[in-house]
Amino acid sequence: MWFIHNPERLKTEVTDIEALRANAPWLVIATPRMMPGLQFAVDFDMVVNGDALPFTLTYPAFFPETPPSVLPRDGRHYSSHQWGQGGEFCLEYRTDNWDPAVTGAMMIESAYRLLNRHWIGEPSYQARIRHRSASNCGAQAAARS
Repeated sequence: MWFIHNPERLKTEVTDIEALRANAPWLVIATPRMMPGLQFAVDFDMVVNGDALPFTLTYPAFFPETPPSVLPRDGRHYSSHQWGQGGEFCLEYRTDNWDPAVTGAMMIESAYRLLNRHWIGEPSYQARIRHRSASNCGAQAAARS
């Protein structure tokens, strides 16, 4: 497990997410926890367009060499940049452009930026979706939905 071999990185991850929660009014909850199989995760809620939306940031066994994932805790489909119902978000930082310097706090900020622009529950979503470019994630997610 990455956090056993690199406890300073674990401390940095938790500290950065706590600092983000303290400074970002849209991040209302951020709770670190251990999932089954000793997988580290952070449950967080973001307020997007007035609604509190629940997510989990899950760190892979080989973090920071591989990116964490962000999934909705309620199993909903929130964006065209999401792998199907309840699936992982395709964020700015992904396997194809991953840099180990990227933190979990940066992943949470990326999820917020994505949902601020592409949340299906937002009234102008349907108008925007018709005009979106066929981005790497958008085209793949649309094909998988």
